[in-house]
Amino acid sequence: LAAAKGDAEGVKKFATLAEGVQEELVLHKGYAAKWQVDLGQVAAQPTTLEYVGFVQNIAKEEQAKSDPTQAKISHLCAALAPCMRLYAYLGKTLEDAGYGAASVEENAYVEW
Repeated sequence: LAAAKGDAEGVKKFATLAEGVQEELVLHKGYAAKWQVDLGQVAAQPTTLEYVGFVQNIAKEEQAKSDPTQAKISHLCAALAPCMRLYAYLGKTLEDAGYGAASVEENAYVEW
């Protein structure tokens, strides 16, 4: 959407977000390997599937608009905001509690 609207700054920001998602997926795969979890055997919970479907529908609706100037990247950002804000809140809360300075032995999630 940002590219279709000629929003170079928006494209850069979403590229940065996509890179962060890729980094997180690497962490997920690393934890799964360490804990011997076969991600192919893990099923998403209904709430997760509903949220992902919601985000995908927003993106599809905006992309499908016949007039690209009417597509709103802000709608997609708003759909993604709860996830990003929750991660930021959890990370800050754990950091404030001193978990960021813990070792991997003390906190299995410290790499996050």
